Amino acid sequence: MRRFFFSRQQEEEGLVVLSPEESRHISRVLRLEPGEVVELLDGRGSVFGGEIVAVGAEVQVRITAERPTVVGQTDGTCCSGRFEGAEDGFGHSKVH
Repeated sequence: MRRFFFSRQQEEEGLVVLSPEESRHISRVLRLEPGEVVELLDGRGSVFGGEIVAVGAEVQVRITAERPTVVGQTDGTCCSGRFEGAEDGFGHSKVH
């Protein structure tokens, strides 16, 4: 599913007018049309389901649902290491 960023300031009564950059990308590059389903991200961890209602210089998306998100629930584990026996030490070997 396609995802686009928006600011909460762009929302009014469940209708979002996307930025000129996002609108241009939707209309000219992706060529999405009214009725297509997208996801909206507000940059604060919230994800919304939406449906495109108008495409043009400004793309309008109606928010249809707020999707649950899990924010900040990581154990902080980060792994790094070398693989023994690999020629470059990082698990890559040369093909002969």
